[in-house]
Amino acid sequence: MNKEGKYKVVIFDLGETLIEYVNVPLSWKNLYPEIFNRINEYNMLGLSEHQIEKICCNLEKYNTRINPREKEFSAEYIFFNILEEFRIYDDIITQKIIPQFFNFFQQKRKTYPETEEVLKTLKENGLKTAIFTDVPYGMPDEFVFEDIKSFASYIDKVVTSVSAGFRKPNPAGLEMICDHFPADKNEIIYVGNEEKDIIVCKNIGCKSVLINREETPKNFGEDYQFKTLTELTNLIIKSFI
Repeated sequence: MNKEGKYKVVIFDLGETLIEYVNVPLSWKNLYPEIFNRINEYNMLGLSEHQIEKICCNLEKYNTRINPREKEFSAEYIFFNILEEFRIYDDIITQKIIPQFFNFFQQKRKTYPETEEVLKTLKENGLKTAIFTDVPYGMPDEFVFEDIKSFASYIDKVVTSVSAGFRKPNPAGLEMICDHFPADKNEIIYVGNEEKDIIVCKNIGCKSVLINREETPKNFGEDYQFKTLTELTNLIIKSFI
């Protein structure tokens, strides 16, 4: 039962907000050679060093840290395009290469210490919770659900940039979640760690929270800024008073 506080729905970004990939930079470019050398070896593709360099160059076009975009593409679209000239069978791409690529990073996944307890507290206080996240390289939803499996029971709705068709700050994905819940925009709060997370909130009129775990000061015009998610809980609970 909702306790009729100020907020009814709390939506979270995923990476660097609820979870992190330990020792993985925001841009994966420098890790491309290691990943594709492993993929080449595991699948006995017989790719030369020059061909792997070309694949890495092709993938860079879809690296949103280097080439930002709002329109989203699926992993199948991206990997078929970057591997097309090397005559690799489609089933090898979909069944082996794509999973191996994303599994490489998921081995480094770590949930922030306070994540589960914060989500549990929100649910116990009657709030709806959701995740709206941009995914890297069109990562399929199955890998997102693997990332959140330790706390998925506390999440009511998940929308990714792939399912929305657009990346932040385009509001399409956030609008999908807002439409799913019976709440006004001023009763919804979105929690993220980047400027685009704050911009997307302004685009639809909901409240914004910036999680800044770094020592470097940030100010993107957010409504609230916290160092950890625990401080968010305090904000929500106070709204019941």
